[in-house]
Amino acid sequence: LLQKGWASLVRDDENEAFNYFWQAFKKAQKNKNTEDKAESLLYLGICSYGSSSENGLRYVTQSLSEYKKLESTFPEIAKNGRSRCLQLISTIYSRQKKYSEAIRLSREVIANFEGSKDETGTLGLAYNSLGTLYEIRKKIDSSDYFFNKALIEFEKNKSNAYLPTIYIKKGNIEKRKGNKKVSFEFYQKASLLAEKTENKQAQ
Repeated sequence: LLQKGWASLVRDDENEAFNYFWQAFKKAQKNKNTEDKAESLLYLGICSYGSSSENGLRYVTQSLSEYKKLESTFPEIAKNGRSRCLQLISTIYSRQKKYSEAIRLSREVIANFEGSKDETGTLGLAYNSLGTLYEIRKKIDSSDYFFNKALIEFEKNKSNAYLPTIYIKKGNIEKRKGNKKVSFEFYQKASLLAEKTENKQAQ
């Protein structure tokens, strides 16, 4: 259900995605499965925050509570789940212009995931967040540094949902440096992947 929901979300069909994530949550609730409950709440948060920051925060806070219950039995799952939640909160805070809090949270996520194997794409998202936040603060060297780190991470994990956006960022960086040909190649990669994955927003 979560995979189906994610596929719908990448296609920007938020209603269908929400439906799948909600079904997953109800199923986890019925089965008294704390991990699945935590994950489905996190996905509900990811799906909701675009249209309502409040709803996004409500779901992700509930997810954090569920992951906390796993600390003694499954510490690694709890730790990684918490980091994924913190990264979503950072993204929401960015939208609310709470830039300092967002930077602090994404740095905490990086501290947790760096040096370990992250297959969720969260480390890449944290790098990408910092790139965006430093871009807003006109700290261009720091911004470029984190966007480059995000690109490496997303390509390593084949994070197709996030790659078009980072290719666009890389295209912008190269354009600013006067490398028009390289810039165009990144925009082209973004466009082709966005079409292939039916990612309307990226298109």
